[in-house]
Amino acid sequence: MTVTETEIQTETAHLDGLGAGENDLAFGPFRFSLDRLELTEQGRPVALGKRALMVLAALAKRPGEVIPHDRLVAEAWPGLTVVPENLRTQIAALRRALNSGGSKQALIVNVAGRGYQFVGAVSRATPEVRRPTSAGRAVPRPLVRVIGRADSIRAVRDSVAEYRLTTIVGPGGIGKTTVALAVVEDAAFERVWFADLGPVAAPIAVLGAIAAAVGVDLPARSSLGILVDFFRQAPGLLVLDNCEHLLPGCSQVAAQLLEQTDGLHILATSRNPLDVAGEAVRRLYPLELPPRATQALAEAQAYPSVQLLAERTAMAGLDIDLTDEDVPALVDICRRLDGLPLAIELAAATVAVLGLGGAARQLGERLDALRQGRSTAPPRQRTLWAAFAWSYELLSELERAVLRRVSFLNAPTPFEAIVRLCNDLKLTDTEIMGALIQLVEKSLINVDVGGEHTLHSLLQATKEFARAATEPDEARTIQARHAELMIDWLDEATENWRFGDRAAWIARYERRFDDATAAFAWSMSPRGDTSIAIRLLAHAYPVLFYLSRSYIAVEWVEQLEQRLAGAAPLAPRDELAVMGAHGVCHTYVPAVTPALREMWTAMLAKAQAADDLNAQMLALWGLWICATYLGGNAATQTWAGAFLDIAGRRNDPSDLRTGNYMMAQARLSCGDTTGARETVERALAFGKVADVGLGAVKCQFDPETLQRALRARVVWLQGYVREAVVDAQASMDLAMRGAHAISISQACLDAAQVFLLSGELDAAEQALDTQAIVITSVGLGRTPGQARGLRIALYAARGQTFDVVELREMLTVHPTNTFPRRFPIVVGSLAIALGERGETAIPLALMDHALADTNMSHWCSPEYLRARAALKGLAAGRTGDPSAAEDLELGLTLARERGAASWELRLALDLARLREAAGDPRAAHDLAVATLERLQTLAVSADLGPLRDLGARLKP
Repeated sequence: MTVTETEIQTETAHLDGLGAGENDLAFGPFRFSLDRLELTEQGRPVALGKRALMVLAALAKRPGEVIPHDRLVAEAWPGLTVVPENLRTQIAALRRALNSGGSKQALIVNVAGRGYQFVGAVSRATPEVRRPTSAGRAVPRPLVRVIGRADSIRAVRDSVAEYRLTTIVGPGGIGKTTVALAVVEDAAFERVWFADLGPVAAPIAVLGAIAAAVGVDLPARSSLGILVDFFRQAPGLLVLDNCEHLLPGCSQVAAQLLEQTDGLHILATSRNPLDVAGEAVRRLYPLELPPRATQALAEAQAYPSVQLLAERTAMAGLDIDLTDEDVPALVDICRRLDGLPLAIELAAATVAVLGLGGAARQLGERLDALRQGRSTAPPRQRTLWAAFAWSYELLSELERAVLRRVSFLNAPTPFEAIVRLCNDLKLTDTEIMGALIQLVEKSLINVDVGGEHTLHSLLQATKEFARAATEPDEARTIQARHAELMIDWLDEATENWRFGDRAAWIARYERRFDDATAAFAWSMSPRGDTSIAIRLLAHAYPVLFYLSRSYIAVEWVEQLEQRLAGAAPLAPRDELAVMGAHGVCHTYVPAVTPALREMWTAMLAKAQAADDLNAQMLALWGLWICATYLGGNAATQTWAGAFLDIAGRRNDPSDLRTGNYMMAQARLSCGDTTGARETVERALAFGKVADVGLGAVKCQFDPETLQRALRARVVWLQGYVREAVVDAQASMDLAMRGAHAISISQACLDAAQVFLLSGELDAAEQALDTQAIVITSVGLGRTPGQARGLRIALYAARGQTFDVVELREMLTVHPTNTFPRRFPIVVGSLAIALGERGETAIPLALMDHALADTNMSHWCSPEYLRARAALKGLAAGRTGDPSAAEDLELGLTLARERGAASWELRLALDLARLREAAGDPRAAHDLAVATLERLQTLAVSADLGPLRDLGARLKP
């Protein structure tokens, strides 16, 4: 049941009915006012809900007396029916709060079967009153504990002591008055006066407000002189609170008072400086926020923003024991509110009603949900919207117009981009700069000057208020300009990919991702522009891939295609752009399919008809990918050759490098090991100078990372194992330096294969662990089958147990199964691993499928034959299968023809062992010796030990 503030006040009236200050109790470091239901610890408010305080009142009034449960309930919940758990919850909250006061024993104890007893020593106390000023006017005292401002309070206090004028500057709701009052609490001044200028309507009335604060009557004339005489005789600290709407008057009065007195110091609070000579400005910033990825409650509670939200929520009446499960909602609320104290305090009331999760959801939709505030606060601070309306009304029309435009930017933005966004105002750069400076001075725009560019940004609450103040037609104009700005930004990102290191590029452009997303969302809205959406997508998807946000690109493609369904045909250029985006995005998410191949085929025809070479190259790249994964090894060379033909005509080194990589992969797929190595070496020879941007087919992975990984596979196949390991490690190192998550993930998987085949099992495990961390950190869902398969192959190589069911499902043959094509290099090892667990039917079927699918022309066909022979032996048992030897002999022939020394070594060893087992040790010995001589002649670095040992053992 929800109880209102009025109801609680009515309920507390029965406690004793004493006047203010006549019913204060003291126990230990605590002082408890029964009439105000206020508990303080050494002068600092203690955060407790009003129900807990009502329970405390019932107990503390009767120390030593056992109060039955029903009586406590009647006093704390008069007229209401509540469950016993409610009372236990409030008692627990009280014990936590009272034990924090250093008491060695609990002040509230449970008397079994009877009730609760307050056992502390209680005495009557005179309520603490703030020292009056010389004019008898008390300085307001903070009603709640100040959180997260210790450094700011210390800095302002030191400034007040050193300088005669200090101004605390910050946006509305940042807590300027709170800090000022905290400074006054400890200020080393005999006299302190506090003038709240918020209610003052005109600058001319500033003198009267100051006079009222110090208790001086001003005649119609010589008012300033009277105040000067007063402060000469009674020097001290004058606090001028809320000066922003009275700047001319405040600045003039402050300057003259300081010039004509010696001992007077002034502490002002304002949303912009007073601009008086000698003024020390101390800016107040939002409370520190926990990182978005924070998971542990203890970690979150170290941040002042979370501390404030938790305490104010408890004061609002929601006493909960927070757990790690609450952390995401806590972090989301605090970050959504930018650490703005007023917003957090207002949100606490929402949390008390809706809970953390409900409040997070409501605030995630609109911040103007914080409409309900404290009725006792000044009007400008009762709600978050009122705080911003106060500032907004003080702006000039030009400043308002610039603020409205900047509010549609999500990320910190350089001045040049803001100028472009304000072009419709037809202002000069100087005029826009002037307005920006004023908005910065008035604490409505933040400035970051620490990086390469000076960046401007707004608090989230400021953005939402300014957007709400924008008329619909003006908003559409701004959003269209914003979308065009994002297209230019994406072009800039594409162009700048060739400069500097990849990590710096990602750090620079990732922060603008939210702006691009917002622009696309607007372009797809009823008031948006579909043509802009198409251009955004065409420019965005390469950048999104390099930002490891490929899943977002897929979402955009699907949204746009749904919008275009049934619409009028697009212009050829736009149609090719949409098709290209669809193809690239669906190549890896979720997988290559026959339908995708049909799409690329149609795109190639349209691109040729439009004579669009870029689109042709992208379609050829897509068809090459499909041939690689869907079957058709000869087709891979056809598509790579067509790509290289266009690249040669254009003489673009980046395209030539990509084309040579494609051809190298195609030749390897067809078993041409020598040609594959020559071609990948040619691709690597282009080096960094060819990396000229994120062109149509350059947006998947870091090029050199791919080329090093491919060469590692090729040289391993040729038998140069040590060289392959070096290349695999270099591929991972390059990807890690580039900081591109997708490239890192693929490099780790490629390297893990080579490490496994080379016997470097620890290195393989490290590569797989790194890949898993990267995938988790950026939320990618890439290649889970490859990662799981490699992990199982690692366990099998170490003789460890693994999930047989998972491996069985992974190797199950299906007409559309492309597992061998996607993951050929260790699929034979996985098939044997399952066969060794007594299940041979599924892996045998997979090897038959793989060999028939490629017509034995694949570079891994010798390994598939070796695996099939091993599985046949496992299936036949002691009797053996005569066709196993035929598979090994055919595989050995293919391996020798293709220069695949590593496959040859494996096949020769298995065939020699099979011949020995069949009773022909001489044939086994001769095969071993012949193979050793051949491979040593080739000077390969493969481990020949097992074959050498077998030959020596069988020597006649």
